[in-house]
Amino acid sequence: TSLEAFCPDGACVVEKIKSFTTTLRDSADEAERRAALMYLIHFVGDIYQPLHCAERKCDQGGNLEHVNFYLKHEERADRRLHSVWDSDLVDRAMADAKVRQDRVYAIQLAGSIKRRDADKWAQQPFDEVAWEGHAIAEHHVYRGIPLQDFCGITEKPAHPPITDLDPEYEKEGERIVRERFQKAGVRLAELIEEKRTQE
Repeated sequence: TSLEAFCPDGACVVEKIKSFTTTLRDSADEAERRAALMYLIHFVGDIYQPLHCAERKCDQGGNLEHVNFYLKHEERADRRLHSVWDSDLVDRAMADAKVRQDRVYAIQLAGSIKRRDADKWAQQPFDEVAWEGHAIAEHHVYRGIPLQDFCGITEKPAHPPITDLDPEYEKEGERIVRERFQKAGVRLAELIEEKRTQE
């Protein structure tokens, strides 16, 4: 499915990834290439986060949805759904892996990737990555979150409804986050490796 309707004049993350990839590959300006690489690292990470690829009833990618998240024996009360998928599920995944350092966790994730999966992920077009994230948001991220219409609301409610995320939701979310990290790492490595083979 085309993303054209969502990318007026190339103003979306998919087109920016393509543009910075071209800069990284073709530019002779070292500073320009360095900046392109920094943006690519950021944007590739973004596009693999499902709530950067979806919005429900003007909820700003889950930023207006309030939830309670549980990490082991710690309750993280009144969190934004977007934050749960940006950081809380990552914290849970690292806690379950019994690691505290990002680098150690990254090494663990990289070591558990199957070669056949990596080969497939490395070639996935970013349009497909965005649609995949959108589907994950629809079928998993918003599951159990009551539908609210935020369109046209000018004032945020003083006491917004808060949804308790159940253990099954959090367990599935952790699995999704772990796989999205792996896919993002493989895809980013492919972009960088593609540049090196051009040199």
